[in-house]
Amino acid sequence: MSENDEIVVGDMKIAENVVIKIVRESAASAAGVSQVRDVEVQPKEGALAVNLTLAVGSKTIYPEVAAEVQQTVKTDINRMTGVKVDEVNVTVDRLDFGKE
Repeated sequence: MSENDEIVVGDMKIAENVVIKIVRESAASAAGVSQVRDVEVQPKEGALAVNLTLAVGSKTIYPEVAAEVQQTVKTDINRMTGVKVDEVNVTVDRLDFGKE
């Protein structure tokens, strides 16, 4: 998708870059996340599916960070856009040593 693409969920149209910005800000706010590296958002049966890749601190408890990111992203997208998020898939692909 390009920068000007829209995500259509039901009657709602939202610019994809707006949803990606919400995901990035939301995920970055979670304790232990040092960088949001990649975000993909796709419509899925009246809702959204989000895939994101993170770098986390080396002393981070990954399941806890992933759970926090999943909940925060779902809540923030729904609160800001009114669109339901069915799934948030989190991949950790890098450890940042010296960061917690």
